[in-house]
Amino acid sequence: MIIHITEGFDVFLTLICYKKYMSSPYRSYLLRLWQEPGDFPTWRAMLESPANGERHGFAGLESLFVFLEQETRRLDQENDPRQNQKDEDSGVV
Repeated sequence: MIIHITEGFDVFLTLICYKKYMSSPYRSYLLRLWQEPGDFPTWRAMLESPANGERHGFAGLESLFVFLEQETRRLDQENDPRQNQKDEDSGVV
């Protein structure tokens, strides 16, 4: 049996995942990787948000990983009920 995965099916799965996780911190990106030729080939990367088209370019994989760590840390802080309670108690808006 052959299953043909179509664009519609992909969109359907994306919507299921989005609905499942939209109440929790969630980001999706299209990742592009390419290798720059030269004496010392270097990997380059770009992330694009399908939600708003925002793009982030990276000169190397290390900077890509740093960005992802920072982004997940920021999401954790934004969605930490203890942090939100501290902000409310201190009057931070």
